[in-house]
Amino acid sequence: MKTHLLAVPSKRSEEVNWLKPLSNYLLSTYGSTSEYTEDLTAFNKLRQDIRGVNADNTGINLYYKYYSQLELLDLRVPFNVVNASKKINFTWHDAFQPSLVNKQGALPFEKANVLFNLGALLSEYAKVRYEESQRSVAGTEEASTKEAIQLFQQAAGIYQFLNENFLHAPSLDLNQSTVKFLVKLMLAQAQEVFVLTVITGDLEGKKNSLVSKLCRSASVHYEECHNMTSYISSLGSNFDDFAVVDSEDLEEDFLDKPDDSDETTEASTSHVPAKLDASWIATVTLKMHYYKSLSYYYNAMNLEAGKKYGDALAYYTKSQDILHEINSTLLRNISKAGSNEAYEILDNYKYQKDAVGIKLTDLTKDNDLIYHEIIPSLVTLPDIKPLDSTKVIPITQNTTFQEINDHNYNNFMSNVVPVNIHELSSFYSEEKSQFLRNELDAVDVSNEEISSVLEYLKLPKALVTIKELINSTENSDTDSSGSSIDPKIEAIANEISSEYANDQLNRQKISQLRKEIYENISQSEEIASKQVSESLTSFKMDLVKIKKSLYDATNSDNQLFGLINDDSQSLYALLGKGSNSEELKNLFKTSSDKSQASKPDISLLDMIDTEVKSPKDQILSQIKVLEDILHDLNVIKANKTKLVETLKKEIHNDDISDILILNSKMKSTNEIKTLIFPEELKKFQPYNEELDKLIQKEKSFVNDLRTEWGKLSSDPEIKNIQSSKASKDQLVASQSARITSFYNDSWKKYSLGLKRGSQFYAGLLDSAINLKGNIQNEADRAAIKPRSSLTSSFDGLSLNQQPPLPPQQHYQQQPQQQTPSAAPGQYEYFDRYSAPQRQNTQPLAAQAPQRSSTGGSFAGYSEASTGGYHRAPPVPPKNIDQQPSGGRSAPPLPPQIPHYGQPSQFHSYAYQQQPSQGNGGNDPNNPNGSNLIYDQPSKYSPNMYNFFSNN
Repeated sequence: MKTHLLAVPSKRSEEVNWLKPLSNYLLSTYGSTSEYTEDLTAFNKLRQDIRGVNADNTGINLYYKYYSQLELLDLRVPFNVVNASKKINFTWHDAFQPSLVNKQGALPFEKANVLFNLGALLSEYAKVRYEESQRSVAGTEEASTKEAIQLFQQAAGIYQFLNENFLHAPSLDLNQSTVKFLVKLMLAQAQEVFVLTVITGDLEGKKNSLVSKLCRSASVHYEECHNMTSYISSLGSNFDDFAVVDSEDLEEDFLDKPDDSDETTEASTSHVPAKLDASWIATVTLKMHYYKSLSYYYNAMNLEAGKKYGDALAYYTKSQDILHEINSTLLRNISKAGSNEAYEILDNYKYQKDAVGIKLTDLTKDNDLIYHEIIPSLVTLPDIKPLDSTKVIPITQNTTFQEINDHNYNNFMSNVVPVNIHELSSFYSEEKSQFLRNELDAVDVSNEEISSVLEYLKLPKALVTIKELINSTENSDTDSSGSSIDPKIEAIANEISSEYANDQLNRQKISQLRKEIYENISQSEEIASKQVSESLTSFKMDLVKIKKSLYDATNSDNQLFGLINDDSQSLYALLGKGSNSEELKNLFKTSSDKSQASKPDISLLDMIDTEVKSPKDQILSQIKVLEDILHDLNVIKANKTKLVETLKKEIHNDDISDILILNSKMKSTNEIKTLIFPEELKKFQPYNEELDKLIQKEKSFVNDLRTEWGKLSSDPEIKNIQSSKASKDQLVASQSARITSFYNDSWKKYSLGLKRGSQFYAGLLDSAINLKGNIQNEADRAAIKPRSSLTSSFDGLSLNQQPPLPPQQHYQQQPQQQTPSAAPGQYEYFDRYSAPQRQNTQPLAAQAPQRSSTGGSFAGYSEASTGGYHRAPPVPPKNIDQQPSGGRSAPPLPPQIPHYGQPSQFHSYAYQQQPSQGNGGNDPNNPNGSNLIYDQPSKYSPNMYNFFSNN
């Protein structure tokens, strides 16, 4: 469907020269116009350009720009002063009667005519865009149609602004009634375009109900326009002799001020005084009937689809009756327009009249023959509710105008501000600043009060602590797995338990090895005492060295075993059971924990039906109340901050320059300060009231917070939990320190010392067994040959021959375990014993171990320089009758004790000194400062043999 749209005609204007009057004013006020020459030239050219613009975006933007600069000029320049020096006249022709000319020197008159032409351009461009949409390819007309509807709505906003802000117009086209008529006409045409778009898109008739309501709304809009133009013919003759108006008195009357004759003119404002074209009145009347008929027609189609044939026949009949009300005179007036669009609406009227007649005839026949439904009276038919799809777009919401206005504000005569307005704006800004400072002070004081209260009560940290205490108490009551034990303590217990069996075995092994070494030494002494020979004497010296090593090692063992004394023995046995043992868990349990664990479980049969709230639940409920209060306080604080930020923005954006300019002409400076400023500041009073409410509410919450916290902090259950927690923490700390001290100071040395000790004694036993075998061999030789024969045969004995050794037995050397090399060991092997060199002797095959001092540390052991501990192979027995190559028989040589390094390393059978890990001392013989025997120089003890005999 296609329709005929009405475009408002534009007003013609005569040329105006802005340069001379504005330049004269600026020169007299600011002393120079060079800074404003460019702006004035562009402004004057813009006034000339708007006289011949086309109905397109370019022309519309020029009008927006010119009107924006007019507004800024009115704010920044006192136009009455400008117009006094150089008279400016604005001449505009009537839009509907171009022969009528209106001329005034008032700036509002210029603004009103510019706005009228702006609305006319928007309506004409909307018509152009609609016609383009009808010629577009299917599917591409939607954008043009939407733009046409939006342009009509913007035009309605322009005329509405003109109607509200410019009163007592000197011309008929600017009269309020005419402008109101144009507002309704623009909305009616926007609604009409939207209705036709929906009808065109609903080919299947699924939106008949919606179309009916939209058509009724369009009919209502056109009906309002018709009511305002019904008397246009009788009133039009009164304005045929309208002459040129040239009156300075009309300048003040044109401004927006109260009218004393509102009652007398109220009746006349409902009729349009402008002399509209007859085709306009006929078009409005026809569309009023046409869309009302369409509304009933589509509603009847909707009822027919719903099988309500009686009601549908009634609405079809009413639709047809409305079309019959259109007389031929009305149709002739439309045809006189002579445009193709006017004929389109006549064709639509004829088509609709035929369609309604066909529908009515067919449905009447079907109802008489088939449905037999009662047709309701036309008087009783309910009217259709209108549905508006369009609304006025105010000029302040027009995005194009806002962008142009913002650009002009900063680029058009931005430095031109009247001195008196600038001073008044400064005074008002100070009033706003003082108001804002008062509110900020109130907010800061309330925030400081809240902070002080929370700091005094130690909230919310105290609540978090109490909740943690309750949770830890609950976990200790329900969890018996020892989760309160530090993971480091569990690791220590696991390490000690993993070595506990080996430590016991190594200690038993050391005792057994010491016993066997002593037995071998005793047997060797017994064998050596039965024979007297020079070689046996050297073996006895080696025997003394082994005994000295055993003696010193035994004394050192006493200190090693003393690390696990009576006090630490129970702790050692407890840790030896591992981290999962109940004994270890009991170390970290207080008496209350143990009593709680020993409580019997409550049977469900013993529980009463009535639910009793536990003390814990009561505490948690009190905590929840306190948390809610704290949350409410935070919300209030956030709301205060948000409200203050909003107030700052409102005060910053508040601009009453236009109000000051308008009132500065009628009121004195003192009146503006005492009357206008307080009135303008009232717009910020709601913020003050809201802040006061928030602060009062905040104080109420603070009182509740004090009360609830007093109840919670005085609760006996809370005090018991706090004391229980303190004792629990103290117990855990003391037991953890005790276990850590035992681990670092005793057990690590003890366990590593046992490992080294078992290796040391195994090597010492091998040396003792080898020495016993050599002594036995030497004693056997001495018993077979006389001493003289042995002595005479020494020179013929080969140096590589040795007396036979007995078969080796007892302990085999265990594979060496990898030990830490960071600290020297308690026990260290010496590869050889140092002894004086004798002529015609052979080295002893066995290796003799020697105890070394480690400065009191039992961290580990060091191997012999040969790379391990290996028992020397036994010397094979020598055939006594065998003769050397010289023909002489040689007696067996006594064993020679090999030396370890330089002879000075085994002086007076002393321990080899190693760097100490202990604390330093003042003893020069003990530079390491340890009182352990391992750190003291080894000294021979005369009663050492008694010591062995006692053991």
